[in-house]
Amino acid sequence: MNDVEEMEIEKLFPLALTVLVAVCYCNSLRCGLVFDDIAAISDNRDIRPYTPMINVFQNDFWGTPLRKEHSHKSYRPLTVLSFRLNYAVHGLEPMGYHLINIVLHAFVCHLFYKLCLHFLSGTSSLVSSALFAVHPVHTEAVTGVVGRAELLSAAAFLGALLYYIHHRYLPNASAWQDCGVTCILAVFGLLCKEQAITVLAVCCIYELLSPKSSNRIQSIRQLILSRGIVSPWWKDKLLRLAILVSVASLSLHLRWKVIGGKLPVFNRFDNPAAISDSPTRQLTYNYLLAVNAWLLLFPHYLCCDWTMSTIPLVTNVWDIRNFATIAIYISLFYILKATIRFDDDTKMAFLMSILLVVIPFLPASNLLFPVGFVVAERVLYIPSMGFCMLVAQGWNILFERRSSRYLAIFGITFILVIGACKTMRRNADWQTEYTLYKSSLSVNQRNGKLFNNMGQVLESLGRSEEALNHYENARRIEPNDVRSYLNIGRVLTNLRHYKEAEETYRKAQTLLPDPDVESQQEVHVTPSHLQLFLNLASLISQNSSRLEEADALYREALTLRSDFTKAYLNRGDVLLKLNKTKEAEAMYHRALEYDDTNPDLYFNLGVVLMDQGRNAEALEFFNKALDVEPDHEKSLEFSAILMHGSSIPNHRNLAKVRLEKIIYRGKETERVYINLGLVAVDNKNFPSAEKWFRKALQKDPNSREALFNLALLLSEQHRQAEAVFSLDHLLQHYPDHISGLLLLADINVNYLKSLDAAEKCYKKVLKLDPANQKALHNLCVLHFERQDFETAERCFVHTLTLHPGVPYIRDHLDVVRSILQQDQKRVLEHLVPYSVS
Repeated sequence: MNDVEEMEIEKLFPLALTVLVAVCYCNSLRCGLVFDDIAAISDNRDIRPYTPMINVFQNDFWGTPLRKEHSHKSYRPLTVLSFRLNYAVHGLEPMGYHLINIVLHAFVCHLFYKLCLHFLSGTSSLVSSALFAVHPVHTEAVTGVVGRAELLSAAAFLGALLYYIHHRYLPNASAWQDCGVTCILAVFGLLCKEQAITVLAVCCIYELLSPKSSNRIQSIRQLILSRGIVSPWWKDKLLRLAILVSVASLSLHLRWKVIGGKLPVFNRFDNPAAISDSPTRQLTYNYLLAVNAWLLLFPHYLCCDWTMSTIPLVTNVWDIRNFATIAIYISLFYILKATIRFDDDTKMAFLMSILLVVIPFLPASNLLFPVGFVVAERVLYIPSMGFCMLVAQGWNILFERRSSRYLAIFGITFILVIGACKTMRRNADWQTEYTLYKSSLSVNQRNGKLFNNMGQVLESLGRSEEALNHYENARRIEPNDVRSYLNIGRVLTNLRHYKEAEETYRKAQTLLPDPDVESQQEVHVTPSHLQLFLNLASLISQNSSRLEEADALYREALTLRSDFTKAYLNRGDVLLKLNKTKEAEAMYHRALEYDDTNPDLYFNLGVVLMDQGRNAEALEFFNKALDVEPDHEKSLEFSAILMHGSSIPNHRNLAKVRLEKIIYRGKETERVYINLGLVAVDNKNFPSAEKWFRKALQKDPNSREALFNLALLLSEQHRQAEAVFSLDHLLQHYPDHISGLLLLADINVNYLKSLDAAEKCYKKVLKLDPANQKALHNLCVLHFERQDFETAERCFVHTLTLHPGVPYIRDHLDVVRSILQQDQKRVLEHLVPYSVS
């Protein structure tokens, strides 16, 4: 094959990479939003178009203000903006997010291929980039939507490195232009994820190791003999290094300022080695290098979460796992040693491979500073490029030997096929949270967090007993982790095992840090610690005699963290139960001082004012909640209820619009349908009203409001048989429903002419409510209809005694007495039963 033919074939390599990526990740389009996607996308208000754009640059990756103590300090505004663009196009539909990730991965593979061409042959570059494209360890970065941070930062990383290498030795190359464009791309990557800034370190080392100048010897000689006068070549090199280092330092300094000048505080269970003493901490962190290398070399056992006790600590030098650590450093030493005997191009290829493995991995290695995880597969996305280049160079050595060429071709084909199949199989694990945690637990039984997560999935599916078993396993693995106790207590509460739930919460309280013991140190209170107070107080508040005790727990939580808005919210609810309305209102206002972007706070204030009959003010707060979050379902519904009863023009139409908005978003409940039905009744749109009531019954076939309102509507339309059917269904499930009994009695009197059935209904009502005016009056009318005038008179007298201010009762009593004194037939026509409709 001549050179021209080879060039024509190599033109097809990028297309082959695209097809390879598409084949490997096409099944990820069926995956949902799972694991970290929930916090970063589904629950993140920063990606909603109604959230001010400035919030994206003031909050961390998860939507938490950077100034907050519990912020992860992960500042990635450009990644969040990409999610925001997705949401603007298709909302929370997962396919669009996954499609963009696949496209980005294909783009990164193309950039990586172009980088390889600077150091390897065309065939070796294809092998390297193909290995990168199918490597199963990348599924977390590509199929997990939050992995987009890795994809974007990798694209910026490769773009910066490619630009610098390609332009470095061009004629008339400008240090300012080359370094300027490189730095802009690096900063762009930094705003996607932190790893990208390491490209400037790679460029600096590349600058030092690879002068590639024809005047190199002459330049060095001139430097030695010129008595301190630096040659233009060295001046250019030093200028480049100065620019790259300065920009890197300035970027890191500004980022440090943006996150508040503090490292994030992680839960001690997320990275146990971080709180361990020497030498355990150092031995464990160095052993993790071997664990990550093994994931690159043999990515069979993959897991979405490697925190907590997944990897036991290396506590002493006699631990056999230290041999793996030693093997990593020996391998690195021999690779570096072997490069000495290579020619310059081969040497630079090996050195670049090692740089790509080591430098981007350092920020996530725990060796420089502790991070919030033990191992994370997605942080291997950029380092795996160097690994793939090393494998491709080793493969090329075999391929160049005529005796092993076919073995090399077969071997790389086998590896690519196996890698692609494993990647596709791993994509299927990310389809739902259930499949993801199930696959993770099949390879990792030491991680309590995985058991907790799987328990929450099972709990959401209504499989409470299975969920409880998983929570118990989590507690067994990590007996000091409060989160397991919270989950167990919640399930026991839902199962109405209140005593056991309280015992679980009380036991968890003993795990909290003691401020008296640690008075000389700052006590770090985690969100789980605070949530414990909320769960216990919520449980206790179900007993009306223990509301004061619940209030005390909320106050204690607020002493631990004064900006804990959930405690203000829940304490406000308890104060309402204690009839301390003003104090409850003050709680919500206080919470707004700490978080004026929380729609739940405005909503709760609106509910308080609504309960006080201050509907105009309540509507104002519901509207404020909708200003913050236009899709806030509860505020849409409650504001619609107030508007429905308002006399202001156009309010009823707006109520209809708001209720329909809830339905459009797929968040409808039977209450929403019922309110839409009531609006339709007021607008005299009876077919529409019937449709909404029946939809409510589809949501809840036993909904008392839907059944009664449908029966009332049917009765008014003279469809009595259908109305009776609905009423029978209603009274079968709610035999004490007074309005239903009255309506059924009314139908029996006026349409079915069944006075005995009506009498039974009225007597049931009077048994429930002996002073019920309508039942008393209409029972008297029944006696009149039977022409039992004496009984009717006694009945009306009794009714008038209970309700002396009702004129028509006195009028009807006078009629009965007149009949008793005169000819009955002459005055019979003056009396008609009182209808409940």
